[in-house]
Amino acid sequence: MKQVKKYFNRKYLTLNLKKTNYLPFYLHDTSSPPFDHLVMDAHVPVLPANEIKYLGIMIDSKLKWHVHVNYTAKKIRKIIYRFKCLREILNYNQLKILYFSLIESHLSYGILGWGGVLDSHLNHLNLLQKRLLKIIYKKEFTYSSNDLFNESNVMDIRSLYFYQCVLYQWQSRVPIIPRKTTRAANNNNLRAPKTKTTCGQRCFTFLSIRAYNHLPKTIRQINTIKGFKNKAKDHILKTQRNEIHDVVTSIVGIIIMSLDNIGQLTIVKSNSAGYDLRLESV
Repeated sequence: MKQVKKYFNRKYLTLNLKKTNYLPFYLHDTSSPPFDHLVMDAHVPVLPANEIKYLGIMIDSKLKWHVHVNYTAKKIRKIIYRFKCLREILNYNQLKILYFSLIESHLSYGILGWGGVLDSHLNHLNLLQKRLLKIIYKKEFTYSSNDLFNESNVMDIRSLYFYQCVLYQWQSRVPIIPRKTTRAANNNNLRAPKTKTTCGQRCFTFLSIRAYNHLPKTIRQINTIKGFKNKAKDHILKTQRNEIHDVVTSIVGIIIMSLDNIGQLTIVKSNSAGYDLRLESV
């Protein structure tokens, strides 16, 4: 903190300590930093915070993103009544324009950071999105979700995350091709970075490559941003929602158990599909 204070003094900057907090990051309570506050001034300590708001995104100390999801859900919940009133005045196309400007803009903002959140944290936001679409298209409460998204031609939250991941990967254009000549190399697939934890597998740097490899080769070879966006959106909207969800939520951590000389039993754990058992011969 002394170095920070010297930097501010050198740049002729003033820090309002009464409005300043620091946010320690840790995965578990046992790994929490031992200090209670930082001292930059003898009279005003800098206190810790559990979450902070930065550029419209709520960041929590454990990076679970449930705070930001609840923050976004609260904003969307306030708009639902407006759509109930407007659906009696405007037609479907006009309501859809309002949906993209008032709702999807909130859902897609910063989604690269929080889009890999657990399904349990995202469930409430999913229900609000479905509720809004049912209000716009005047559907019953028990109407099928798959039919709702197919008719409205709107991407759900996981599909929005998938789209932003592939767009990010296309714009970064960092080819990480496997070293050996393999089927993945022939398909121009990128190699995802190695991760040791499930938390790392939910990061967009890992999932963006997985999502990008899931696109057809013809779409990945498009050289214009407008063409890539249009083709990627069409592909995502035509693909089953469950397939998109499996790409961005499944955990690829593998446990291999040897079964004598018969083969290997591979257990692949998935957030959405439970456990998948595969028996491979040696």
